[in-house]
Amino acid sequence: MPLEEYADAVEKFGKPLMFLGDGTLSYREWLEGRFTEPGRLFFAPPEHCYLRASAVASWAMAHRDRAVSWQELMPLYLRPPQAERQRNLVERAHG
Repeated sequence: MPLEEYADAVEKFGKPLMFLGDGTLSYREWLEGRFTEPGRLFFAPPEHCYLRASAVASWAMAHRDRAVSWQELMPLYLRPPQAERQRNLVERAHG
């Protein structure tokens, strides 16, 4: 998903946004220009920007005062998984 499209998709939630991942380092300046509302945008430290279990555990430990039950966590998928998108392409091709 293009970054501009992603930003439009998450903008509507009106909640603080935490960005992490290797793209965060490359697009930080753009994101800061796009989400200018104070307290809206947060970035994981560089050592936590790669999706590894150790980074998630370290981040969670550092912010344990804001912890919630794992049962309350819900993923937010902005597009269907690759397998579903591929299946839809095949189904459309075969009518």
